[in-house]
Amino acid sequence: AYAERFVGGVLTVLVERGAGERPGRVEGHSENYIRVRLPGGRERIGELVPVRIVRRRGEELEGEPAL
Repeated sequence: AYAERFVGGVLTVLVERGAGERPGRVEGHSENYIRVRLPGGRERIGELVPVRIVRRRGEELEGEPAL
């Protein structure tokens, strides 16, 4: 799948909302329109966050903020 090629890399993600069923997680879209989930609170909504991608789940990616 297209999203698989980004695992291990860093994408910039615009945090758009809480990740519903998972407290302490937020989600948004990368600059290439892939949905990404990552740890964080709702205070991150509206921020651009560099995210290290750790896995693909279907057409979504999961990652951690890159430090």
